[in-house]
This record gives sequence, C-alpha cells and structure tokens, in this order.
Amino acid sequence: AAAAHGFHDPHRVKPGVGEATRVFLRRRPAHLILRGENHPDTLHLLTLARQSGVPVTTQADLPYLAVATIAGGAE
Repeated sequence: AAAAHGFHDPHRVKPGVGEATRVFLRRRPAHLILRGENHPDTLHLLTLARQSGVPVTTQADLPYLAVATIAGGAE
C-alpha cells in the first residue's frame, strides 16, 4: 500500500491504528491510508490528518484499518 504512494523504506511505514496514531502524536506524518473513512476506530486519525493537512487515501483492500507514513521516506 505505501509503496504505491512512493514509500519504500519499511521503517517509515507504520501499519495499524496504534502505530498510525503514534505517528500523528510523536512524528511528522506524510500520508494516511485508511481501509475506509467511516470506521469508528479510525475517525480520530482522519480528524488528525485533516487538522494537520496530511493527505488521506482510502484503499478498500488494505490489510490494516490504517497505515501512516513518516515524512522523509518518499523516494
């Protein structure tokens, strides 16, 4: 999923709701990928992304509810 958006460094790709939340709270997020925008467990991530201007992509076949990428990892 992240590779399709130009992120190839696995250390800058954080899968899962908890890891994605930590990226938004402690790091500089570059992108948020969600399985769906209306899942109750990811609504806070969508809010954080919109507040900070981070692009959000929806990908229905994502194996995680959310994946966040850390800025600086695009190649």
